[in-house]
Amino acid sequence: MDASSTFFRHPVVLGFSLLALSLTGCSSRPIPQEPKVHPGLAVFNEALTLPVLEHSIVREGDKVTYLVTRVGNSAIYARFNASCKQGPNSMFYPTRNGLSAFTDQPMTSTALPAEQSQQLQHSAQLQQVCTQRPTPDWRMLELAEDQDWLMLDRNSLQQEGGLLYVWAGRDYRHYLIASDGAALIAQSQERLALDCKQQTVTALSQFMIDGSHEVSSGKVERPAVPQPLMQASADRQRVFKAACLPQAELARLPVFNARQTLPPVISTPTVAPSVVAAIQALDLPAPARPLRHLGYRYDMVMFNGTKLGDFSKEVFISTDSASGQTLVQPVDFVLPPAINLTFRGLFDLASHNIDKETGKEVADSRPLVDLSFQGDWRNLPLKTQVSYIETRAEPANADGSPSHKTSEPRTVTCQIVREQPASALHPTLLGSAKLLNCTKMKARGLDWTDLSWYLADYGQFVHVLENSPVGLWKWRIESVR
Repeated sequence: MDASSTFFRHPVVLGFSLLALSLTGCSSRPIPQEPKVHPGLAVFNEALTLPVLEHSIVREGDKVTYLVTRVGNSAIYARFNASCKQGPNSMFYPTRNGLSAFTDQPMTSTALPAEQSQQLQHSAQLQQVCTQRPTPDWRMLELAEDQDWLMLDRNSLQQEGGLLYVWAGRDYRHYLIASDGAALIAQSQERLALDCKQQTVTALSQFMIDGSHEVSSGKVERPAVPQPLMQASADRQRVFKAACLPQAELARLPVFNARQTLPPVISTPTVAPSVVAAIQALDLPAPARPLRHLGYRYDMVMFNGTKLGDFSKEVFISTDSASGQTLVQPVDFVLPPAINLTFRGLFDLASHNIDKETGKEVADSRPLVDLSFQGDWRNLPLKTQVSYIETRAEPANADGSPSHKTSEPRTVTCQIVREQPASALHPTLLGSAKLLNCTKMKARGLDWTDLSWYLADYGQFVHVLENSPVGLWKWRIESVR
């Protein structure tokens, strides 16, 4: 049986209002309506009485994820994300549209209603789960900094019926992209049953952990079949040899310390030589200092008024050796994985991203084919205007062949509004920062605008606000490297 689960953590829900109409000459008292009961409530009440699916408890610190099933039924009845100390807690249950959260805040949260969250917190079920899977003590079986790390949880070792049970894990150096493209995977964990005498390994369950340290997908093996040690994977053989050592030997293994997971490996996009030549003709000064990483928090307001907030975003910055232009690779758990070749972070020259439907890498459907600049981009004098004019290819033809048509040239104008110390954006930034207000499009009732700071010492633009036809985004710099 494959017990898999995937879900969107922050669904965007479109809000609609009902218009009450009163008809002339007709009036009546409204019939009292019973308050609607959330369909998840009945699931929750039953789920707390059900057994926890064996081998499904994944724990990281105080956070646990586990599955429950009805007796005699192998299908997943509910999934809990909970804290062994104090919430927030969540429950997801299967519907026709996948796993849905039982929550009273569907637009902004997946958390259980307060009453049910406390009920779960004090339940015998959660207490049993937290006792059964103690806080992990991950020990490393590999040490190379630039490699994936194989680990085992020393606190999960359990001897029962002649078998040694253990949780093993792999911490990935670069995020893996889930097969459907919908998640970035930072770790994988699996529970194994080892027969140290008979030299067999049995895989009991496997789970994929995303960058937010939550279970993205997984399966519990039904039935679980023992495998001779020499036929097991190299990773499982190494875990076997380490786990079957005396406890004193295990205690000497290095303790796992979390590290920054690097962006997924995506091929670098290329851009037309004429575009690179236009940038080189600006003769911009080389950056005096390197800027390799920015960490953001951001909020957004969708076009229909839905407010979503406090998302995290990591941006990794490097220089493309082929074109000399700035590569920007965001790690954002809301948007698809991508790598963008940019003009110093201000706008994209070319990009590759991952299709969330297929998990496949795709190139920009409208690559930049021509670029020109106007104004003093080298000095960006205050209270002046600069602009760039871009021409892009039209999307590919219906048969997939590239189009030879190009779009109408689009002019983007930028006002240099003011200057301040870069440290006002983040204490560790040096030098000065100039604010550019760029207008990408003018339309009736809405200008598509973008606010960016140019960090002079780093030769890099950083976005802080975008007001587009589909929504408003605001970013705050939280970390710099």
